[in-house]
Order: sequence, then structure tokens, then C-alpha cells
Amino acid sequence: MHQYETYLDKIIDRTHTARYGLWSAMITAHSVFLSVAVALASLSAGTVKWQVQFIAYAAILCILLISSCFISSKAQYEDIGKRLAHYEEERSEVDLMQDIGRTSTRFKIVKWFEILAVIGLNVEALLLLSVILA
Repeated sequence: MHQYETYLDKIIDRTHTARYGLWSAMITAHSVFLSVAVALASLSAGTVKWQVQFIAYAAILCILLISSCFISSKAQYEDIGKRLAHYEEERSEVDLMQDIGRTSTRFKIVKWFEILAVIGLNVEALLLLSVILA
């Protein structure tokens, strides 16, 4: 069983690394799109102005979504750290169920924010491509 637990820990660690890598890459991509949108807005005619504005707004929203993922993850690790620091304290069944509920809710929110940010990134890319090719 020890070998299984070691393997499980490796997989969990790789999953966290991949998730943080995805978030970092998306923040970078959205920041680039935001910068390009601002540059295009200053150079473009009024015909593509709405597209450029939409790219900028979508990038800002997606950056906020991904930043929220980082904040939620940090809060989760802080909660884990508090419990580990006070491991000798006995916790009631109600407290444990509340912790599980809070963790589950955070996980679901982060999952949705990730999906929305990926969709936003694709929309931004398509709009930027349409502006460039127009």
C-alpha cells in the first residue's frame, strides 16, 4: 500500500503543477491580448472598435477569474495549514462536514472559473484574428 500512496502523492503533485501552469499561461495570454487590444484601439478605425473593446473587457474579466483561482487555492492551503498546526485539537463532526462542504464549493468554483477563462481566451483569440484579418 505504501507504493500506491507514493504514486498517488506524485499524481496529486503533478496535477497541482499542471493546474498552476495552466493558470499562469492563461494570465500571460490574457495580458498579451489586453495589451494588443489597447494598442489596436489606439490605431484602429471605428469599424473594429467594438471588437477591440470586447477583447479588452474579456481579457480583464478572465484575468480576474484566474486570479480568483489562485486566491481560492491559497485559501485552501491556509486552511490545511491551520488544521495541521492544531492537529491535536479534536474536531466535531459538524466542523468536518463544513470543511468538506467549503472545500467542495471552492473546487467547483475554481473548475467553472477555469472553463470560463479558457472559453474567454478562445473568444479573444478569434476576435483578435478577425480584427487582424479584416
